[in-house]
Amino acid sequence: MGYIADETVDREDEDFYICLTAEATDTAAKMIEQLQKEQDERLHYQLFKDIHPWASLGSEPEIDEAILKNNRALIEVEVETRYPIFPGKVQFRYVKVEQKRDGYMELRSEEAVPCVYRRRIHTAIQAAPPLITTEIQTDCTYPSNAACQYLYDPGSVEEILLQCEPEIINYANRNLDDLSNVLMVSGSIDFHRDDFNSLIRKDILSGDAAKLTVPKEYLEYMSFMDVDLAQGKMISDIYWHRMWSGIVAISYCDVSPNIFFSGNYEADMVERATFTPNLVLIWSFLDALKPKLILEAPREIYKLSFCKFDENILIGGCKNGQIIIWDLRNRLQKVEQEEILTAAQQKYRTYMFEMMGWMKNTYDMAVVRPTAVSDLRFSHRDEVSGISWVDPNYEFTRTGQIAEIATDENERPKYSMQLVTSSIDGSILIWDLKMKQIYTAGGYKVRKLKRLKERPDELQSEVSPYRVLHLNLKPKYRINMFETHLKTSVPICITRSNTGYCLQTYAETNSSLAEEKKKDFDERYFYKPILQKSEPLQPIIRIGTVEGDYAEITWDGQDFDSGETVNCEHGSFRLFHIKKTSFNYPKTIEEDMKTFIEKEIYRKKAFLKWQEEFNLRNEEYQAKLKVKAEKRAKEEAAAREAAKEERKTVEKEVRKGPEPGKYVEWIIEQRQAKEEARIKAMIINKKQLDTKDLEKRRKPLEKLDEENARKKKKQRDRLKQGKMIFEDQVEALFPAILRKKTPPPQDPYAGGDSDQAKRHIYEQYNEIVDKMERYVAAHPFRYQFDFKTILIDGRNKEDKYMQMHEHKKRYDDEKQMRKREESIQSITDYEEVLPVEEETEAEENFV
Repeated sequence: MGYIADETVDREDEDFYICLTAEATDTAAKMIEQLQKEQDERLHYQLFKDIHPWASLGSEPEIDEAILKNNRALIEVEVETRYPIFPGKVQFRYVKVEQKRDGYMELRSEEAVPCVYRRRIHTAIQAAPPLITTEIQTDCTYPSNAACQYLYDPGSVEEILLQCEPEIINYANRNLDDLSNVLMVSGSIDFHRDDFNSLIRKDILSGDAAKLTVPKEYLEYMSFMDVDLAQGKMISDIYWHRMWSGIVAISYCDVSPNIFFSGNYEADMVERATFTPNLVLIWSFLDALKPKLILEAPREIYKLSFCKFDENILIGGCKNGQIIIWDLRNRLQKVEQEEILTAAQQKYRTYMFEMMGWMKNTYDMAVVRPTAVSDLRFSHRDEVSGISWVDPNYEFTRTGQIAEIATDENERPKYSMQLVTSSIDGSILIWDLKMKQIYTAGGYKVRKLKRLKERPDELQSEVSPYRVLHLNLKPKYRINMFETHLKTSVPICITRSNTGYCLQTYAETNSSLAEEKKKDFDERYFYKPILQKSEPLQPIIRIGTVEGDYAEITWDGQDFDSGETVNCEHGSFRLFHIKKTSFNYPKTIEEDMKTFIEKEIYRKKAFLKWQEEFNLRNEEYQAKLKVKAEKRAKEEAAAREAAKEERKTVEKEVRKGPEPGKYVEWIIEQRQAKEEARIKAMIINKKQLDTKDLEKRRKPLEKLDEENARKKKKQRDRLKQGKMIFEDQVEALFPAILRKKTPPPQDPYAGGDSDQAKRHIYEQYNEIVDKMERYVAAHPFRYQFDFKTILIDGRNKEDKYMQMHEHKKRYDDEKQMRKREESIQSITDYEEVLPVEEETEAEENFV
């Protein structure tokens, strides 16, 4: 059986053929080959046309009329001029470079290099001189080290001591306090010796602390590297899991945050943010070649932190200041669970992935997308530099104050889920993952389906409870840090932060394992947090700045909720009353303080006075001063002359100083500019060119450039005024369209009520209040309670309800009875008809 592929003829009934013998098969194959050959020839003739001779059909006169023809002969014109338009034949001749004045150009270096001429040539010869042994005594011309021992003999010192003893005693009495302080300091610290090693090895260190040394070499235990995902990336942050042993989260970025560039960073940030994947990999000690989970992120992650009391939550801080939440619930267990496949299933999966390598695998269980991303409008303005968790027994209120969480109605403890983040922009934000979020424009809202209220368990997907925070997560409180000693408010760049708000302790879930097994890193151990109330938290955060400063910050919070989306600590003005206090200092303290302040000033003045007197007595110093004065006078005279010359010359370009961090590049540019100016001066001197003539020739070109720039500026100004010009033209051409609108009527209540009217309304209000108070006092409300009346009313309502229910039940029973009677009637009718049909059918069969 086969198919006849002939597209030239429409064969509805002859498209297929059936052959029963071998001869018929060969005949059908020949027919198919003949049809294919005819189709190929027909296609070839359609694509490649053969050249045939022209067959005239009577169109020659029309073609002849379309050809351009001259009606007359062309006119010859002869022009004579004095200047030879076509120069004579040019013959080139050989000219040597030495014959031209500027044939050679010597570019000398700025530094003169002396030439060393070779005066002696060394050559090698082969000779065998006779062996001669001689002895000679030589004197050593170099000094040699020698040691000798000698004894000082100063002679009798009793006379010197008798003369100097009174002066020493007087000096010691006058400066007894200073000498005591100096001796005390010198006895404790030796400023001329390195005491670090001796202090480390003191006997104060007990046990093996004195033998502790820092190892200089380390042995690698394990390396985590994914060539496909982490190629060309740097590690920005790592964080170990507190409750799962052997699990670590590593974030990767293009440039690590601790790298600083001295020049401009020329990378395309838009291209990287669009096409470069931003990944966070979850590694395990069980497999160092492939990450367990691949966490996706919209921006580069600079900070990571696992929740200290919820093992499934991972928080990431982005480069643009946003906060990302990943919910790892049951993710790691599903990835590590072994999937049992048959050989055919494994082969089919391999083939499918090979053919669909261009397609993204959306069913990969190892890929985890962000559960929630914070709102960009209320997040940090720069990269996140620190993440800290808050003790679950405490929480921050909307006013920025720390409060203890109360128990619920059943006396069960309630726990919070808050964290504190810091950023380079100088802001500290407090986030609450359990706070009820308000949906705003641009936020994510869960879509509610109206068709299916309940779905089968097989179709239910694991949806994180934090999904509702996607694009709706906003901080609960904001703290801004600024420099106070500067004239303008400059944010403090926070590079690290630590709160110490969550110091959790953990207990192993399976404590029966032996200690030998715990040392094995291939086994995973699980821990659970012990949620106990710690000491009351204080509003203190320790930060580190980009300038290397360490600071502790504190805040008081606000007295009331301002109603903003995010309450901010910065911007409130408060007044405090300072109580007047008086202190009576004794006169001795004031005199000592005054002496302490003036002592250094007196010492410097005394030294300067002694130095001036010494210089006046020193003749050599006076001679040096005279030479310096003459030199200074000459320099001042030269400076005045140079100033006069500068006033005559044209304004020169002001040299700009180097930019911060580009001092070397600036020096290279300055040196290159000097070299260009020097070479330019040498060329002008060699060519014997006149600079003034060159300036005259350049002025017309400069004027032309200025005129073009002026025209372009006018064009730009004209284009900016295009809308105004269009409106003026419309108003001039179509005045009926632009009619003046009638002004709206004045608001009678715009000016407000007068003082007399306000006074009258207030008096009426007071009269109504007095009237109502008298009425309420005269007609007090008394509630009369009668149990029998309430019991009778309740029984009547119950009877009415029962009557209604019995009526409805009776109506439903009658309806069901009617349906049952109709169905019985239809069955009886069918049975009556069926025997008649069977009899007629039996008679037909018999006949």
